[in-house]
Amino acid sequence: MLIRDGLKYKYSHRTFQEYFCAVYVAQLEDKIQSKFLVSWMEENPNARKFSNTFFECLMNNQKNRYLLNVAIPFVELYEEQFNNNSFENIVERMFISLRISSMPEDKEEPLTFTISDEFRNIFNIHFDIIKSIGMQLKDIDDPIDYTEIISEFKLNQKFKMNTSYTFEEYKEMGEYHNMMKLIKAWWYPRSKFILSWKNEFLESKNTKKRKFNSILSDL
Repeated sequence: MLIRDGLKYKYSHRTFQEYFCAVYVAQLEDKIQSKFLVSWMEENPNARKFSNTFFECLMNNQKNRYLLNVAIPFVELYEEQFNNNSFENIVERMFISLRISSMPEDKEEPLTFTISDEFRNIFNIHFDIIKSIGMQLKDIDDPIDYTEIISEFKLNQKFKMNTSYTFEEYKEMGEYHNMMKLIKAWWYPRSKFILSWKNEFLESKNTKKRKFNSILSDL
């Protein structure tokens, strides 16, 4: 597990380091843990992706605390954006570029994209939320006929498959509406889902707290 490097010892693999970091962070009080993790992720939006072992350990060992201390703050930040901006505005800021790929017929989602730093945390965390309650992504997304919409793209001589374009470029080639239709069918129901989940999660937590206080008062 540890190997000697000159006068120092270091972990033989990064996963060991992340695991023991998670063990330490799991022992922090809620407010301190939340402040530490949220601040780190805001400073480095790639933290969730590139420190996966660390976050998975937290999720597995203290799921409800992870959701309360990490997921809830980012959902609340996204909720503020969702309530104060048009969905189109959010999407244009969230998706830097989008590409329609030539894929085998058994692949249902041929759309790939690059997420901006501004929304990368909520994008990564929404997968944690869905995973925490055991739902399937296909149970959330709106059903959409990708084939029909993509066939419209192919009729446009300015458009090329397997090429990334910004929303501005989709506007210039007259395909903004079609691309927005694809993204909206995918991200809008997920947005509504995580916002609804936040309310249910907090309500459940408050209900349990009221029951606990009631039991204490009866003792």
